[in-house]
Amino acid sequence: MPDQQADRLLRSIEQNQGELSHALAKEMPVLAQPHVWSAMTEAVAKVFRDEPPMQREILDRYRPARVR
Repeated sequence: MPDQQADRLLRSIEQNQGELSHALAKEMPVLAQPHVWSAMTEAVAKVFRDEPPMQREILDRYRPARVR
């Protein structure tokens, strides 16, 4: 996944409280397939629950605590 797609995905999860937006589903139709979005949001949440990465500023920017 190109970096800008990953950034778009992470920002959408944060801004939409974990809900798939219509705009993002239109940009990346695969996310609208059954169970794909929930798997993505669960994976993102798991990554940020585990040990912090070496670059602390990345963790601070994308905290799953902001996702509800």
